[in-house]
Amino acid sequence: MTLTWSGEVGQRTVLAGVLAAVLVISSSGVALGQVTPGEWHTYTYRGPATISVATLKIPASAWRHFEKARSLALKHRAAESETESGKALAIAPTFAAAHILQASQQLALKDYAGAIANVDQARKSEPDAQWSGLILAGAYNSLRRYGDAMEVILSLDGSEAECWQAKYEHARAAIGLGDVDEALRWSSAAWEAAPHNFSDAILMRSNALILAHHWTEASDKLYAYLAMPGAQPHREEARAALDNVTQRMKAEHKPQGVTLASR
Repeated sequence: MTLTWSGEVGQRTVLAGVLAAVLVISSSGVALGQVTPGEWHTYTYRGPATISVATLKIPASAWRHFEKARSLALKHRAAESETESGKALAIAPTFAAAHILQASQQLALKDYAGAIANVDQARKSEPDAQWSGLILAGAYNSLRRYGDAMEVILSLDGSEAECWQAKYEHARAAIGLGDVDEALRWSSAAWEAAPHNFSDAILMRSNALILAHHWTEASDKLYAYLAMPGAQPHREEARAALDNVTQRMKAEHKPQGVTLASR
């Protein structure tokens, strides 16, 4: 996936290096039996970055701190990466890429207010800084500001709007807002588009199905999550959700007894 950093309209851009931003997707379930997917799960963007001429004026020392922060982010060392990004920003406060990278690590550290503030700073120097919208939506969803998250998601364009993470955040916001149709639509899209090992997409899909009272399908998804290899972070929550869904299924299919009063 390609990261693009763009400046003012018409500003010349040049291809430079390899840039990565790490987003953490976290969520809070809102329907009965829902699992809370995504805590601590990271997905790393990799690809060449298109960086504005203004960004090329950043001092070499700030770039070195940025590259170290990026390397730490790829190793999922969020606190160290966040600190190193801060060093880059101390040298170059208008370094948009460093603001975005630091914001992504603040999501990992659950510093959502910090992530939002960093996105705001990045956009002051790079108004169209790509992935800033996705980070902002993730922070708003994590703060349960679902309306704000949805507004940001609907404003995304280009590759940012097409990536599977945007579909995932769209599903989160729709579930939070209780919009059953949109929750079903976007959780399905996210589940189909996400990497096969991104187990939280299955949980998000099960959340939407629970919201829609599609108990059988929700049960299937929860079973699929529990059957996945490795140490899944929400196994106990998924089991509890499956128990709730199973009880709902039994209640809906319970035979109605004949009483004397009904004869």
